[in-house]
Amino acid sequence: MRKRRKTLSIAIVMMFFTSFPIFAHDFSFGVKLFGLSIHPKGAPNYRLFPWRLDSEGIVVFNPGVTLNFEYFVWRDIISIKVVQGLYGDCAMQFAGFSHLGFRLRFLKIARFSMNIGIGPTFYISGVGINYLIMTLLQNLIRGEQTVRIGNISFIGMPAKLRRILM
Repeated sequence: MRKRRKTLSIAIVMMFFTSFPIFAHDFSFGVKLFGLSIHPKGAPNYRLFPWRLDSEGIVVFNPGVTLNFEYFVWRDIISIKVVQGLYGDCAMQFAGFSHLGFRLRFLKIARFSMNIGIGPTFYISGVGINYLIMTLLQNLIRGEQTVRIGNISFIGMPAKLRRILM
């Protein structure tokens, strides 16, 4: 009961402490805390979620932080945004994402504004990191200079890196 109350308190504080920009004229830098995921039908593997807020894993607390950098290209209407996020997923395994995109503000009423954006987001989870490292090490042990992961090949691993890892 005490752990659940502490987790719920942290979740509520993080919801209200969402972002604070440092600069806002030509560029802006912000830190955003987040960490609540909702599974409307429940999760079949809810037993793996150490910080679930209910018995079926419908609401799960997963703490994280994003670093946001936005450069305004034209006034405060068109911008380029870079986001780096790190967090613990529902099973409290390391996860993260990187985003680079263009944004366009299409509505502004007093302090309220609405933006639309497009750009790639690269996601990596604890499982993905472990798979990447294991594949890299297996190829190095075999003496291959080409690292192949799925359909992607990284050709010509630098000799300096090979010496460090071998």
